[in-house]
Amino acid sequence: MKSIKKLLAMILGIILINGLYTSAVYAASSVKTESHSSTVLNRTMDYNVYLPPSYSTDAARKYPVMYLLHGMGGSYNDWKRMGMQSIVDKAGGKEMVIIMPDGLNNAFYVDGYKSGINWDTYFEQELIPYVEAKYRIDPANGKNRAIAGLSMGGFGAAYHGFKYPDKFSSAYSMSGALEVTGNLFSVVNKNKYPAFTMECGTEDTLVGQMNVSFHNKLQQAGISHDYITRSGTHSVEFWNACLPKAIVFASKYFITGSSNKGDANKDGNVDSLDLAAIKTALLEESFSDIDTLAADMNNDKSIDAIDLALLKAELLK
Repeated sequence: MKSIKKLLAMILGIILINGLYTSAVYAASSVKTESHSSTVLNRTMDYNVYLPPSYSTDAARKYPVMYLLHGMGGSYNDWKRMGMQSIVDKAGGKEMVIIMPDGLNNAFYVDGYKSGINWDTYFEQELIPYVEAKYRIDPANGKNRAIAGLSMGGFGAAYHGFKYPDKFSSAYSMSGALEVTGNLFSVVNKNKYPAFTMECGTEDTLVGQMNVSFHNKLQQAGISHDYITRSGTHSVEFWNACLPKAIVFASKYFITGSSNKGDANKDGNVDSLDLAAIKTALLEESFSDIDTLAADMNNDKSIDAIDLALLKAELLK
């Protein structure tokens, strides 16, 4: 009986310690609604901003940024309603700030598609400079800036990525409405373009053929890109499954931030030094010197012996 009580006490102690680690390691991410005044559009523009877990605890750190665009008939709030916060938290890519702008219903993220709405000019000349000054963002001359979106936003991601290759290191189109305006390929420069992925469901009768057509045009022009097709429709479920891949894809081309899972000491490599860094952090109950997102191997928002075991197993592969 005493041995059972002792075992239960040990288990309770582990639970309590892990609870302390959770609160010590992670402040939660956040999604906030903000607004600013646009001279180009002559109105106040709302947007949502996702701030990663370490943003509130590491005041000296600067982050890469992704601009995440919504679809036709939607608003800046769509991705939040779809649950993007928890999806991004678990995606496993680099920590980044994510800006979700308002596409003004059906402006297609270009100038003049809807009369009097110069969204392209607003985005490039007003929104990007504004948010990158307001938040701790390091765009690194475009190398730490990505763009992604769904449907109409997939078009917007491709359009801005190809039109401004010096400003975006990557672009990700999810079920992109890629031929609606008729001028997307005209902005493609085969001599300079961002890393580009397009993903579309095989049962997407709305934009499926547009994606096949654009993929073929890129192939014929010799433009390197990833074209992902899988079972799926033009749906929230499909886009939510795309988002983690978009996060990881963008992370691959950012030049700052934790390189990947396991790189606890932030030196760009995953090796025995990371094991030592995590062990030290656990022993000292101090996590300020490690990248907690990279050290959290099982994405459970705590750093513990399980993460050490998973990293060790990864290194032994």
